[in-house]
Amino acid sequence: MRALAGANIRAGHLRTRKTCRRKSTTRHWARTLAAVAIAAASCLAAPVVYAQNGAPSPAVPQSVTEGSGSDKPPVDGPPTSVGAPDAPGGTGVSVGILAGRPTISVTQANEPPRVDGRLDDPIWRTAARITEFVQQRPLEGAPATEQTEVYVAYDSEKIYFGIYAHYSDRKLIRANRVDRDQTGPDDTVQVYFDPFLDQQRAYVFSVNGYGVQSDSVLSSEFSGGFGGAGALGHQSAGGVRGSSAPGASSWDPLFEQQRAYISGYGVQSDSLLGSGFWGRLGPKTPPQNHTSGGARSGAPGDSSWDALFDSAGRLVEDGWIAEMAIPFKSLRYPARQPGEVHRWGFQIQRDIDSKDESVVWAPISRNVMGMLRQMGVLDGMTNLSTSRNLEFLPTLTAIQAGALDTKTGVYGGLATQPEGAMNVKYGVTSNLVLDFTYNPDFSQIESDRAQIEVNQRFPVFYPELRPFFLEGQEIYQISAPERLTLVHTRTLVDPRYGAKLTGKVGNTSLGFMVADDEAAGNLDDRTDSAYGQTAKIVLGRVRYDLYSESHVGVIFTDREFLDSFSRVGGLDGVLRFGANHRLRFAAMNADRRATDGVRHSGPMLDFNFRKEGRHLVYEVRHNEIHPEFSTDLGFVRRVDQKQTAASVSYRWWPESWIINWEPRVQYERNYDYQGVLQDEGMWGRLNFQFANNINFNVNMNRDMERYNGIDFWKTRYNVGGSVNTSRRFGVGAFYWTGDQIRFIENPFLGADRQLNMFINARPFSRLQSEININTSRFIDVRTNAAEFDVKIFRTRTTYQFTNRLLVRNIMEYDTFEKTLGGNLLVTYRENAGTVFFVGYDDHYRQGTQIDERLLPTTAMLRTNRAVFTKLQYLFRY
Repeated sequence: MRALAGANIRAGHLRTRKTCRRKSTTRHWARTLAAVAIAAASCLAAPVVYAQNGAPSPAVPQSVTEGSGSDKPPVDGPPTSVGAPDAPGGTGVSVGILAGRPTISVTQANEPPRVDGRLDDPIWRTAARITEFVQQRPLEGAPATEQTEVYVAYDSEKIYFGIYAHYSDRKLIRANRVDRDQTGPDDTVQVYFDPFLDQQRAYVFSVNGYGVQSDSVLSSEFSGGFGGAGALGHQSAGGVRGSSAPGASSWDPLFEQQRAYISGYGVQSDSLLGSGFWGRLGPKTPPQNHTSGGARSGAPGDSSWDALFDSAGRLVEDGWIAEMAIPFKSLRYPARQPGEVHRWGFQIQRDIDSKDESVVWAPISRNVMGMLRQMGVLDGMTNLSTSRNLEFLPTLTAIQAGALDTKTGVYGGLATQPEGAMNVKYGVTSNLVLDFTYNPDFSQIESDRAQIEVNQRFPVFYPELRPFFLEGQEIYQISAPERLTLVHTRTLVDPRYGAKLTGKVGNTSLGFMVADDEAAGNLDDRTDSAYGQTAKIVLGRVRYDLYSESHVGVIFTDREFLDSFSRVGGLDGVLRFGANHRLRFAAMNADRRATDGVRHSGPMLDFNFRKEGRHLVYEVRHNEIHPEFSTDLGFVRRVDQKQTAASVSYRWWPESWIINWEPRVQYERNYDYQGVLQDEGMWGRLNFQFANNINFNVNMNRDMERYNGIDFWKTRYNVGGSVNTSRRFGVGAFYWTGDQIRFIENPFLGADRQLNMFINARPFSRLQSEININTSRFIDVRTNAAEFDVKIFRTRTTYQFTNRLLVRNIMEYDTFEKTLGGNLLVTYRENAGTVFFVGYDDHYRQGTQIDERLLPTTAMLRTNRAVFTKLQYLFRY
């Protein structure tokens, strides 16, 4: 919001950070043509097979068994079927690569259930029933150790699920009363839909024992096999819980796993887990939920997507029961003629955290890269509603704020700043959606999490948190070098309007967005020609789906202000080969003209080939970023590089008290465009996943980094792990030590020590508290004196009075910046769209850190304070 951004209030506002931008001057489109040739040649992909190198095929459920429990309805409905979903029984589309996978056929219900967490409605007596589940982890393909019953029915408006999760010991249940999208540490049942049967993306709906919802969109980019994070749910290859992007095939799995250990328990998902070599190679983080953080979500993938659906749940004597009613209006799916059968990709997963167990309906093989191609089939639905979805979301925000004038040292209050906004969503078709917003409310209910920025050579990335930009942004994700994002919507600071068209037509997915940005013209000098002018923004993306989890696409971004512009365009693709190989490529060119008329341009190229199997994982990657490649709509951490890297690992699966263990080695070289070696690194790691949610890893790297014309050779060590054996308590820590460069005008090699630690306490189901400690200490080995010693302490405590009402408190202290901040928020949430917030935000800083001459005191002085309210109400027609 406009006035708020100027006040720099950390909650309920947009805080922007300027990133280092570099300019660009030549074009190398020959690489683009090469990439196209690679794409064309690669289309001859082998079909998926499950038996690779002698590995057994995953077990397929062959029978249905009776359940038990006081609320179990009589069983009259159709059971799960196995085999050919293309058999007669109604006109429908072919299921392609999913032929032969488990299939369930559902029948239409005459009346909907009352969603109250009880399976006593007539609909459940005739609903399709699933009871056979197999383990995904820890013992792949073994029968589930706990019984699960899932009932499925539908009518023309909604699809319904009844869930009975049994436990042999009630003490095993992990269920907390938390806010929406906060069920990551809980036992959940997740339902996956792939309505287009294209293995490109899936909608995920999740519920815990108290009926708390989570939802997300899982794209094929983040549904990789077991070499990265887990194929389904929260589990990583090594069993890491809570990854921000389950299934993400990242360049550095160690970095991703360490991030997962921490972010799964509340530490910032973008904390710099190490500087120097690993800090520069850290993978991109998928978007986080705008009110909670995707790492806490019980649904894998992009949890910024919020769907409107009903759920309820309750604990019973031998487990828990839940119901879900999901409107078809909340999904995008292909149109069908009357009587024509809808066939969707379908999967059900149950997580039992106390056993570190995840079970699935359609078996998942670790030897197949990607989970979307391993889903089952949902069959039998016809005559779904063709009514167009129309939503209105008005928002009203009011803030009473005050701020310290750093020029005079006087603290003063600001007038109350009420603002209204309107968002409109219209379903043009069942698979094409138009969004429009006027005076959009881009307030943040949770402010940016502090990151250690001392002694960082390159700019720090802060993720987008604003709802309008978050939803649907997965269409703009492309293969790119680490920490390069072509579309980073935080660069849009103060828009007046915005419009988006997203969806799919045939095999073509598209995304188109226009917006303005008044921030560029918000100047004090009225005589400036830029005063009152706005920047115009256009984003365009078209992606054509070739075959399972494979596509090619083009992207274009443009920002124009007065006579200046910043444009990027190019093509990218992802191609799967057989069961466990993948090629990703991108070729882009940037063209930028500054307001002073200086024009620069340059290309970017990225190539990645990866194999992920049950045991062997290897990867080869090359990228080039021209010295003058830049974009005003993205984030570019580093330019002038030609980087080549390779890695290999081998994972053993004892599946006993040690679930798996893995050694890994990696080597990389990076040259600038003048041919001078800038970085060289060698690295080795051992990772262990033990039973009962215990993880441990150790690694060492030896690398060279060139800075200010000097080659610095560094040796660094890391050890870390986590323990999450209890529902009430979880702890984890990661410690780095070794050589590091002091990035100053006259650099030198010193000693660096870093610690990231989390403690997660859940003393009872309504109360959760997270304590995060992030430290960095740098020693000048020449004098043994500390150059800096940074400690950031953060606590986040939430008390859930009811499923709708909660109170949350955040406290944060930075010993280096000498800042102290607190935030108190009361939330009443009716559903995914209707919510009311009341909050108080207060921030302090030591006087000498603000201005030593103006405020010569070590006392903590208030820098800003705000009381804010926000009300949004969703109308759906």
